[in-house]
Amino acid sequence: MDTKTKALLAFAFLFMMGFASGFLLGKTAAPGSGNDYEYAEERPRPTPEEIRQRRQGGLARLLELTPEQQELFYEQMSVYRSSIRTELREMRSNENVLMIRHYEAMKQDVSDILTPAQLERLDHHLHPDSVMANRMNNRGRGRP
Repeated sequence: MDTKTKALLAFAFLFMMGFASGFLLGKTAAPGSGNDYEYAEERPRPTPEEIRQRRQGGLARLLELTPEQQELFYEQMSVYRSSIRTELREMRSNENVLMIRHYEAMKQDVSDILTPAQLERLDHHLHPDSVMANRMNNRGRGRP
């Protein structure tokens, strides 16, 4: 046997030994280590209510709230969060109006430079509503 053949046989033997040891060790891994798929399926997923209670429990422990304080505190937090959500929605709608207004001003400034066909293509690619529509269409094609 020449040296190349010995090297190839040694490589093949080591590869097979590595595969066999990995296979056997994978079977003996502890449950929950990511190798035991059946164990992962047995664990129930927490409900949104359980998640909320866990979060609230952590905050209640951090602040050392009494049960009476917890109820009042979390009611106020709920009001606070809903007001923030409402304000953010309003800001987003105002932001869209602002972008359209600035786009129309920019379009008016460049209308002397561009032809009507170029202005139409500009609208198709840069108008804020077109940009959002293009983004939504591209997401379906696997693009960000």
